[in-house]
Amino acid sequence: MGALEPIQDNLVPVFEAEIDGIVQPVVNARELHKWLKNRDLFANWIKARIKKYEFVENEDFSLVLENTKIKT
Repeated sequence: MGALEPIQDNLVPVFEAEIDGIVQPVVNARELHKWLKNRDLFANWIKARIKKYEFVENEDFSLVLENTKIKT
């Protein structure tokens, strides 16, 4: 699968991606966190959501690693 392109105009971009063999609409959790203007650290916020809603990796969500630079 190539670069993700939004499937429609939304406040938070929605993409189609395959999770557990099914193509479905998805959002980037970091973009959602930013849009919600949540002040918690992203890592803490997402871990709490995963635990609270009992999300299962590769069924409810999928990890996508990006090359990021550490701000100095």
